[in-house]
Amino acid sequence: MKVKGKHYRTVWMKKGSLFLIDQTVLPFEFKIYEAANYLETCEAIKTMIVRGAGAIGATAGYAMAQAFLEAPKKELLSYVSKAKKDIEATRPTAQNLFWIDR
Repeated sequence: MKVKGKHYRTVWMKKGSLFLIDQTVLPFEFKIYEAANYLETCEAIKTMIVRGAGAIGATAGYAMAQAFLEAPKKELLSYVSKAKKDIEATRPTAQNLFWIDR
């Protein structure tokens, strides 16, 4: 997306923070939401700051990346497991956020 001559992605990560085009204010305003940690990213999914299956899926993936970056080394597995559950709970109707074809 190009806004005032500058190219933007729908969602991108920089230095551990996630940046999203805030879908709740479009088309009247253009605003970037910053999620500094995976819980703030979960909030963006819950409140529909990010919309659309592809964008939600990408945001969930970035939230997992944030969880890995934030996790204390000695509690990595338990921290990331909790993060996965938190992310799954953001959109009960989006059942395939963590779909694994068995």
